[in-house]
Amino acid sequence: MFTPDSSAEPSRGSELSASQQAIPLADLLDRARTALQSNDWDRAIAAYEMAIERDPEIRVAYWELGVALILADREEEAQTLWFSVMFAAGEFEAKWIGELLTTLVSEADRYRASDQLHLAWGLRRHAYEIAPNNAANTIELIDLALDTDQLDPEELTDWNVATTIAANLDVNRDRWLEVCLRLLETCRTDAALPAIVRATFLRKDMTDRERQRLYPKLAHVALSVGVKQQRSADGLALAQVALEFVPDDFQVLCHTVMFYRQQRDFTQAIAQAERCEQVAPTPTDRVFATTLRLLALLSTGGRWSEAQSVAAEYRDRLSAVIAENPRNLGETQALRLLTSTFCLGYLRDRPDLDRPLINQAAALAQTNIASHHRDRLKRYHHAHHTRRTTTQNRPAQIRIGYLSDSLRSHSVGWLARWPFAYHDHDRFEIFVYFINSDNGEAWRGDPVQQWYVDRADHVRFCGIDSAEIADQIAEDAINILLDLDSLTVDIGCTVMALKPAPIQCSWLGFDATGLPTIDYYLADHLTLPENAQKYYTETIWRLPHSYIAIDGFEQAVPTLHRRDLGIDPDAMIYFSNQTGQKRNPDLMRLQLEIVRDVPGSQLLIKGIADGLAVQASFGAIADELGVDRDRLHFWVRRKARRNTGRIWRSPMWCWIPTLITAQRPHSKRCGRAFRS
Repeated sequence: MFTPDSSAEPSRGSELSASQQAIPLADLLDRARTALQSNDWDRAIAAYEMAIERDPEIRVAYWELGVALILADREEEAQTLWFSVMFAAGEFEAKWIGELLTTLVSEADRYRASDQLHLAWGLRRHAYEIAPNNAANTIELIDLALDTDQLDPEELTDWNVATTIAANLDVNRDRWLEVCLRLLETCRTDAALPAIVRATFLRKDMTDRERQRLYPKLAHVALSVGVKQQRSADGLALAQVALEFVPDDFQVLCHTVMFYRQQRDFTQAIAQAERCEQVAPTPTDRVFATTLRLLALLSTGGRWSEAQSVAAEYRDRLSAVIAENPRNLGETQALRLLTSTFCLGYLRDRPDLDRPLINQAAALAQTNIASHHRDRLKRYHHAHHTRRTTTQNRPAQIRIGYLSDSLRSHSVGWLARWPFAYHDHDRFEIFVYFINSDNGEAWRGDPVQQWYVDRADHVRFCGIDSAEIADQIAEDAINILLDLDSLTVDIGCTVMALKPAPIQCSWLGFDATGLPTIDYYLADHLTLPENAQKYYTETIWRLPHSYIAIDGFEQAVPTLHRRDLGIDPDAMIYFSNQTGQKRNPDLMRLQLEIVRDVPGSQLLIKGIADGLAVQASFGAIADELGVDRDRLHFWVRRKARRNTGRIWRSPMWCWIPTLITAQRPHSKRCGRAFRS
């Protein structure tokens, strides 16, 4: 027997009328349930209250009355009502909680069956609060949260899902596997998701077949989160779980190298790259793995001699693959062969030797990429020919397309604005293709991206599917396609390899790709030496006056002052801002020789690398040259990322003199052109 605290019950009339007293209790409950199922919650509440007043001992009426109160947005009253009943439960508490849970679950299932998902989700939330360790309810709660787009990433932690799944061996494995796959497919993640997946894989009752079903999704999401969503820490956590179960997965291993580099864990990046080389299934894959090791070593900023040794291995392996001339490479393999040449420009000042190798790799990659898109390439070629030979209905404007992942707060985005700003829109129709933009969500709110959006005639927010991007460019009938990223963005390389536009050019972002499908490479008299055409397959089109013209740059108020670094107010300050792969010891030596020869001068050093390795390298050269280490100031990297061209445009716009050494590679001569 129990008598709930009357003060905790919902308000109702003090007495039932004679007509109400005449209604059988079973009929009252039927009326209440009918009203509840019709979403007439006020009528349901009134009927349940009458039933309880008739018979205060009928527990199911309290459970169902609470459901009606929740659905009527009177949650506190429902919780108070249930608490008052449970207060009298005594030794029957577990049984009564089970009854209440059954009621909530039953009603949630009914609402789900009628596609009233938000109501079902709300009831499942209350069921969780009553029985947080009930795995079956937690699974359905997650599924409904995904259905209604109400899953807060932190809730996976709050709900302690990993522990619940691991501890409940009686859970419906098929149902959990289905929901777990959905979790992975949505690419939602927080610190809890890797633990949830790991707990799922480690369940004793999980079969190998079920693991094999789940694993591809896990691997895909690890890469999607880490690459597409640019959340390397989350991607790495998921990839580490994947590698626990398939340690030799070459694709996942390759991406973990990148994730570790982005997390500045260069020791692990190098170790994973070595593992990639060991498990690489083909010579082409081994070339890419060697590139990963090379970039990991260079990224430290202090292991240059090791990097040079690995670079020799890389050139030998790449040359062997080119000599073999494979025609059956997968599209990803071909693309990696092409982009692997990205690192060569950092290592030596011999474009006459390196460019032919880059060009051969690009030609081989393009041949293999084309083999996967024969029909598409024929369609593009036919469209180009038709537009070229048809004079009727020819558009008055030339259509120019800009293809880039970097038209945002990025060095390319900042620098490319002024040529873009002065297009004659009477003569040219401007299209912008934002790569990896997630339908505009990836960089929403970015002021530089918005600058381009406001000034383009047409904007296309693209994903990461190169074929889809190329189809869009072809559909837009672009006349001239300008790639701004070159080898730094693999998606753009594939698009250019498909040649969706009749005239294709490279400019600004990096050295030329060497792809046969790119017609022109824009330069000037400083960017490339006079004899450069000998080792470029693209026709070099030299701009007449300047590689890039800038009509002003934003200036900010300085936040770092000499006094913060203990530098004398009258001292000459030199600034070196580089990523680790650009810390060539020969250039470091030149910088320190200047510091040595200018009395009292100081060198401020900043960049992305292994800080201790960079300090050790600079320190060793300084000791050798007799430069006091106290004249070196190492500045921890902040969020703003700018390359040399962007860094030095600001002081030049303020008429502050700058100094640069001229060398043959594009990456070094380009800086000189910026400053001309």
